[in-house]
Amino acid sequence: MSDHKRILTLILIMTAVVIVVAYALIYLFYNTVFGQQLAPFVRAAIVIGCSLILALIMGGVVFIRIKFPLIGNIEKSEARLKAVVETAVDGIITINDQGTIESFNSAAEHIFGYSLEEVIGQNVKMLMPKPFHGEHDTYLQNYLRTGKKKVIGIGREVFGRHKDGTKFPLELAVSEVRLAKQRMFSGIVRDITKRKQAEERQAQLLAELNIILSSIGDALICMDNNLNITRVNPSFLKLVGKKEEEVLGKSCRDVLKCMIEKERDSCAIECSSKKTLGKGTESNERFVIQNSEGKMITIESINSPLMDSEGKVIGSVKAMRDISKEVEIDRMKTEFISTVSHELRTPLTSIEGYIDLILDGDTGEINELQREFLGIVFQSAERLENLINDLLDVEKIESGKIQMNLEEISLSNIVNTAVKTMKPAAEKKGLKLISEIGEGIEIYGDSDRMIQVLTNLISNAIKFTKVGKVTVKLKLTNGNSETIVQDTGVGISRSDQKKLFTKFFRANDEYAREAGGTGLGLSIVKNIVEKCGGEIRVKSELNKGSEFRVIIPLGKRRKKQKVKKELPS
Repeated sequence: MSDHKRILTLILIMTAVVIVVAYALIYLFYNTVFGQQLAPFVRAAIVIGCSLILALIMGGVVFIRIKFPLIGNIEKSEARLKAVVETAVDGIITINDQGTIESFNSAAEHIFGYSLEEVIGQNVKMLMPKPFHGEHDTYLQNYLRTGKKKVIGIGREVFGRHKDGTKFPLELAVSEVRLAKQRMFSGIVRDITKRKQAEERQAQLLAELNIILSSIGDALICMDNNLNITRVNPSFLKLVGKKEEEVLGKSCRDVLKCMIEKERDSCAIECSSKKTLGKGTESNERFVIQNSEGKMITIESINSPLMDSEGKVIGSVKAMRDISKEVEIDRMKTEFISTVSHELRTPLTSIEGYIDLILDGDTGEINELQREFLGIVFQSAERLENLINDLLDVEKIESGKIQMNLEEISLSNIVNTAVKTMKPAAEKKGLKLISEIGEGIEIYGDSDRMIQVLTNLISNAIKFTKVGKVTVKLKLTNGNSETIVQDTGVGISRSDQKKLFTKFFRANDEYAREAGGTGLGLSIVKNIVEKCGGEIRVKSELNKGSEFRVIIPLGKRRKKQKVKKELPS
């Protein structure tokens, strides 16, 4: 029921009640006081008059009681709306159909630099720079006449004019509001200066990045998590002999068709890009591809993960370099070393044989001085033979000709044998050789080559330790065998540790020069360990000692580990 109907109903009810009451009172009063009755029409007039007066009074009271709370609610709603508008982050401006500003919130004051008093009653075009300043009134009149919209109901980017005259970018949304016969327009504005500056900076950085990518000699490709190519540089397109549209969105595997030794599919076997995506770490690989001229070339690549702001891997970058010339030079060098080594081995064998005959007295008696000199010659010949053997091992490893008799072997027995073999050398230098060897540990490897690995590591530890001890340990760690060779020697610098396993590397210090060596031993060790499916790690500190760890997966069977500790020699 509406407010008016409720008021009318109450008035009628109260009037009826008052008529009845007034009639009864007047009747009793005149009968009692005057002992007579008034004329009927007089009584009726009095009763009706009193009733009307009372009804009007009561109706007014009821009207006030009902209407004033409604007015209060409207005022509260207006206050809430004003609070929302005033606290809005975006500027809110309303104009009438003549373009005159009727409201201007605090955010708009901040955006344009004008106060409310300065803009109320002014034309909104004062907030627009040229040429929009002169066109606004014409546009508004055309819209009111034709109804054709250009801005209304459509968000767009425009320019605004600050109080100080500067021009700045705005995001504007205009809507039309009809109040009775009046047409109003409300505009929501947002200053996008900082966003535009960020976009310009991003565009500038992208342009700089494109210039950098174009000037890099190495071929570069970006890939998503499915190894589909998303970006390339000109060097890559030149390498594969394709256009950009021919490779973007295509699988890296289909474009490169990487091959490794014996023409096996590298992508299907050991694509390091997959490892990079899986682990989120940098990885390296070497493979062969067919270039744009149809020639097979050797590529070396570095794969790095692409991550988003939360550290999640979203793709990878592959930097590739053609190292075919380096590989060919290395091959020629290896062949030369192999040839020279074989040519040296024949006369060296004869030299050692004849010296051995002389020392055994087969050619007659020799004095002590002659024996001493011949012993020196024989030791030199042995060192030369070791060098030749190392060179031949390197050649075999690099050419893939090294013979690895992989089988299930007892690593515990091999480590014991290596320790016993090297014990005399440790005793000769006055060093303690301590071993802690877990029994029953088996791996899948080559027993002769593993002896070579361990004797090399223990020999190096003894060679580069002046005083103290050398400790050899064998244990199980996370399902792998772990052989540790520790010493208290001279240690290795951080810079030298990075080059330690490269061919012919020797530390550039006085003690290393005195100790001698070819610089091939650790390179051979690393290759043998990797052929057995393992890895070698080094940790060292100058003047405190070094630690080498050889980690190789266990064989097919795993036996219970028992630790046998040998006392220091």
